[in-house]
Formats: sequence, C-alpha cells, structure tokens
Amino acid sequence: VTNRKIDPYHLRLVDGAWYCIGYCHERQEVRTFALDRMMNLKITDDSFETPAGFSVEEYLESSWAIERGEPRRVVIEFDHSEAPYIRGKRWHKSQVLDELPNGNLRMTLNIGGLGEVMRWVMSLGSHAWVVQPDDLRARIVMELEAALEKYEAAAGEEIRRPTQLALF
Repeated sequence: VTNRKIDPYHLRLVDGAWYCIGYCHERQEVRTFALDRMMNLKITDDSFETPAGFSVEEYLESSWAIERGEPRRVVIEFDHSEAPYIRGKRWHKSQVLDELPNGNLRMTLNIGGLGEVMRWVMSLGSHAWVVQPDDLRARIVMELEAALEKYEAAAGEEIRRPTQLALF
C-alpha cells in the first residue's frame, strides 16, 4: 500500500473495471491505476491542467485494452471454426489478417502488455494458438500444464482425455 498523488487525465472502463490514467507525482510519469485497488480516496483542492500534448489514444496505442508494455510482434492462428468470429471484428488497429489454405486464419499484430492477449487467446481454447513470440507461447503452455495438474489433483488421478467433446 502506498500513498499517491495523481492528476487524473482519463477514466476508462475495461472488462467491468474502471481505470484512471493520470500523472503520478511519486513516479513523475503518466501511469494507469485500477480504481478498485484504491483505498481512502481523497479529492484535494489542488488544480492541474492536462498537458496539451497528452493523448490517451497515443498512450494506449499498443495496448490490447489497458495493459502497456514494449510493443512486440505477435502472431496468432485460429482454426476454421473460429476464423469467421475473428474476421468479423477489428481487434487491434495494427492487426493484419491472412487467410491460410486450410481455412485457418492468421493474425499478426504489434502489441505491448502481452498478459491481456495471453488471456484472450486462452479464452478461445483449442481454436487459437500463439505462433510468435516464443516466450508468450511458452507462458501459455505453462499455464495450461498448471491447470491440467490442478484438474488431475482434484480428480485424484490422471485425466482421461475424451476423443470427442460435446458442447453443452
């Protein structure tokens, strides 16, 4: 827990949670703060002006949603059943979609803050997989292995994998 004085520039709702983007006097830079993690919020009488050159669009330019980081090239492939869903929406302004001969679809984008993209890819199950970068793919593999271990521990035995899945 730390005390921070911030100049709030922008509020944004992402996946049901509010975030404040503003200048942090302690770090002396623009930062992103999760409002649901704030305690004892106090409004001061201090005034400030948002810098003329600040643009929230530029600040979040490489973000998937709100998480920032050094932009990296990410390549994700989607199977033919997921391709229409992916094709039907603009997911990120840097995205390039390529149709593959087998009906699958490849998305290439430049993005920072890979945690959000990792969770999105994992939410699509076996219908999406990361081709690049290697470390993001390895992180997903580790998450999936850890999840399988928990399912096996809960069942008290190794999980038998079905040959077919039924949607319910």
